[in-house]
Amino acid sequence: MGTGRGGAPAARCAGDRRERRGRPRPRAGERRGPPIPRRARADQSGRRKGGRDGDAHRRRGRAGTEGARVTRLYVVRHARTAWTGRRYCGRTDVPLTSAGRRDATALGSRLASIAGGALVRTSPLRRAVETAALIARGGPFWVDERLREIDFGAAEGLSFAEL
Repeated sequence: MGTGRGGAPAARCAGDRRERRGRPRPRAGERRGPPIPRRARADQSGRRKGGRDGDAHRRRGRAGTEGARVTRLYVVRHARTAWTGRRYCGRTDVPLTSAGRRDATALGSRLASIAGGALVRTSPLRRAVETAALIARGGPFWVDERLREIDFGAAEGLSFAEL
């Protein structure tokens, strides 16, 4: 094993090629990994037995991805508050500023055009709930206690310079 920065042993990935050496490659027709569910398999009806269907393999992308569901996750921080960029604000319940409300409303319009009907979850603090309500544009959103902000303890409310 080689050395990394500062002479420490180099970290290796589980799939490191040095660890794969000596393993037999899968034979033709053998699967590499878990089976693909039927609904996600490619339509095999137009393919030649044991071969490619002309240039169609180039258009389709990866084998087995046809019909697969894509999930997009948009993570949004609450909009601006009076403390944004000035003070450590964890669990202190600071409301949005008027500029923050405008930003959240604009973001709600933008997200509605690309992710209409998306599920919106928020932490229980007022600034996050306000942001979620403006993004959801009157639609439902869910408050999730597990998303509660961190507690800065004695640093809560202090300016960056004071810390």
